[in-house]
Amino acid sequence: MKSAWQINARRLALLMRNDILSQSRPILLTAGAAFSFLFVAWGISLFTGHSHDFYPFFFGATVLMGGIVLTSLSFSELHHGLKGIAYLTLPGSLVEKYISKLVLTSVGFAGATVVFFYLFSLVAALIARLAFGNSMPVFDVTADGIAGYLITFLTIHPLVFFGGIYFKRLALVKTLLCVFSFLIGLGIVMLFVGWPLFAGIDGAVAMHNLFSNLSEFFRVHGRALAAAGKMLTRFVMPVFFIGLGYLRLTEYEVNNGV
Repeated sequence: MKSAWQINARRLALLMRNDILSQSRPILLTAGAAFSFLFVAWGISLFTGHSHDFYPFFFGATVLMGGIVLTSLSFSELHHGLKGIAYLTLPGSLVEKYISKLVLTSVGFAGATVVFFYLFSLVAALIARLAFGNSMPVFDVTADGIAGYLITFLTIHPLVFFGGIYFKRLALVKTLLCVFSFLIGLGIVMLFVGWPLFAGIDGAVAMHNLFSNLSEFFRVHGRALAAAGKMLTRFVMPVFFIGLGYLRLTEYEVNNGV
């Protein structure tokens, strides 16, 4: 167990380099396709007069949808027989392998997306200046909404990351189904818990009392609940799923006798 927890900065850097190089071709093809699509969309937005909200919208779509899909596929080789064993036997401790993919698919992807959009905006601004004589703003990471997209992605990333380790096929679909099933189950439980409180009471009166009580409750405790909810979703749940993902990876290693 001691070797599994060893962390060497040089070895970790080599693992991250290996993860990037092993996916260099798909990364370059995806970046090229994304650049082409964004260029066409940018041209359309320029002629339709919607260029002012182009970058926030497409940045949000890229970092959320693209990041979630990438994260769900981060451990795809782990579930392919000999490829999985080859990955687990790479030089380095298990925690180093885990940290490598965790960092690359979260902070790494977010940072790469910021750089990608900034470079694209420079090219777009240059083309607009040379072709149309217009001055176009470059991508601003401090613009309204950008930080929110990044925080949202980094918040939900550990859950999708865990799903990528746990499920062998269709990891993203199965992860989403589990989330929806949990929410539906939670709603049913709340319904059964609350139903006896309003049994025998007129429906309209019950709903009025319920909303009145909830309104007063949120008025008094709204700030505390918002702070607790932020703490739960942004810190507790990500840490929980990061730890759970590592435990699942160790279980996979043991089951394969590596």
